[in-house]
Amino acid sequence: MLKLLIHKSVHHLYKSFKDIVEETFLKTKLNIYSNIGSYTQDELDLLAKTCLELHYYYGLGVCLSKEYHLDFHNCYGRINNTLEQYYEFKNK
Repeated sequence: MLKLLIHKSVHHLYKSFKDIVEETFLKTKLNIYSNIGSYTQDELDLLAKTCLELHYYYGLGVCLSKEYHLDFHNCYGRINNTLEQYYEFKNK
C-alpha cells in the first residue's frame, strides 16, 4: 500500500517562532550559545518550559502544507505578518 505523505509546517499567527525563541532567551536571561552542550540540564529545562509557555500565550499557530506556507511568505514576507494577512491568504 502506498502512503502519501504531506509535509506540514506551522504558521504562527501572532508572533513568529523566531520571535518566540528570542523572547524565551530574554525572559530567562540566558546567553545564546552555538552549541546546545554549553547549557546545563536545568537551563535546557528552563528554556523548554519558557518557550512552551510563550507558545501557549501567543497561540500555537496553524498547520499548512510546506507549499502554502512558502507561498504565504513569498506573498507577505517573513516579518511583521498579521492575522489579517493570514485570513486574506486563506480566502484567496
